[in-house]
Amino acid sequence: MKYVSRRQLFAWIVCVAATAACALPATAASFEPLGQFWAVDVTDDGNSVVGTDNDPAAGGGQVIARWTPATGVRTVAWAPYSEHTTAIAVSGDGSAIIGSDYNADAVYWTQAGGLRRLLPDEQPGLGGYARAVSRDGRLVTGHFTLGRPFLWTAGAGAAPLPLPAGYDRGAGNAFSADGSVIAGTADDPYPRRAFRWTAASGSTLLDQAPGIVGSDSTAISADGSTVVGWAFGDDEISPPFRWTEAGGMQVLGPLPGGTTTGSAADVSGDGSVVVGTASSGPLPGQARAFIWDESHGMRELASVLASDYGLDLSGWTLLSAKAITPDGLTIVGQASHPQLGGNVAYRVVLPEPSGALATVGFLACLLRRRRASA
Repeated sequence: MKYVSRRQLFAWIVCVAATAACALPATAASFEPLGQFWAVDVTDDGNSVVGTDNDPAAGGGQVIARWTPATGVRTVAWAPYSEHTTAIAVSGDGSAIIGSDYNADAVYWTQAGGLRRLLPDEQPGLGGYARAVSRDGRLVTGHFTLGRPFLWTAGAGAAPLPLPAGYDRGAGNAFSADGSVIAGTADDPYPRRAFRWTAASGSTLLDQAPGIVGSDSTAISADGSTVVGWAFGDDEISPPFRWTEAGGMQVLGPLPGGTTTGSAADVSGDGSVVVGTASSGPLPGQARAFIWDESHGMRELASVLASDYGLDLSGWTLLSAKAITPDGLTIVGQASHPQLGGNVAYRVVLPEPSGALATVGFLACLLRRRRASA
C-alpha cells in the first residue's frame, strides 16, 4: 500500500474542495419584476426600491413611490402644488428620499416630516436640484438652479460646495458611506470634469485616461476611493469609466458587438463591481444593462444571469441598471417585456459567495494543527 503524506493529503483536500466550490450551482439568484414604475435607487439592504410612478390620486401626475417585498409598489408622497414629483435617490438606511418637483426644485421626504422643499429660502423655480443623499439621510448634495454646487446638512441648511479652481458651475453627485467624500462634476467652463471633494483637500479634478477630454461622475464607493461615471473623448466616444486613487481613470467596455457609448450608474461598496447602461450594438436604441468586474470586464447583465446563474429571462430585455447595494448582491433597473411593456422596474438578487472555500480554510487549519502536533 502506497504511503500518502499529510502534505499530499492536504494538497488533495484543497484541490477537491476548490473544485467543488467552482462546481456548486448558484441557484439562489433571482430576477423579479416589481411593477411599471421608474426605479432609481435601492436601500443598502436591498429591500426597498424607490422610483417615480403615476398615481390617479395625484391627478394622474408623477409621484415618489417605493417598492418593498411586503407592500409592493406604493405611493410615498407628491408635492400638491406641483404637476409632477419625481424621485432621485433614497438614503442607505431608507429614512429619507430626495426628489424634484415640476419646477425642478429639490424636495426632501422623511416618515416623520413628510415632503417639503429642501431649500425653502430660495424662490420657487430658483431653488436647486438634489442629486444624492447620505446613508443616514442627514446630508444632501446637488446644485442650486443658478449652477453652484451645494452641501445641505439637516439642521444647518445648504452651503456652497467649493468647485475646483477655475470653474464657476457644477454639482455634487454622490456621497461616500460616512458622507465625508463627495463626487461631483464641474461644468463651466467647457469641458465638464468629474471631481472629488473632501473637507481636508477641497475639490480636486480627477485625472483622465488617454484620449478622454471630459467626464461626469455618478457614484462613489463607500470609502470614497473609487468614482464611476461617463466620459467623452476627442473622437466623440462616450464610454463609462471607473476611477481609483491607485490606478486613475479606466475606460470600461465596450460590450461585445456594441459601441463605446454608455454610463456607469453605480458601484459596490468596495468599488469592485460597477453597473450601468451601455450600447449593445451599432444602432441607436440598443442600450442594455451591464455589470463589470476586474476579472470579467464589461458584460450584459442578462447574459450573466443566464450563463452564470441559470436564470431563464425569456422575453425580457434589461434596458438599464440604475443602482447596486454596497455588498454588490442586489441590482435594480428598468426592463421591457412584450406582454408587460417597456417600463418595468426589476430587482436582481445574487447569491452570497460559496461557503466551500471557507471549508478549505478550515481543513487547512485542521491539518496544520495535526502536523504541528505530530
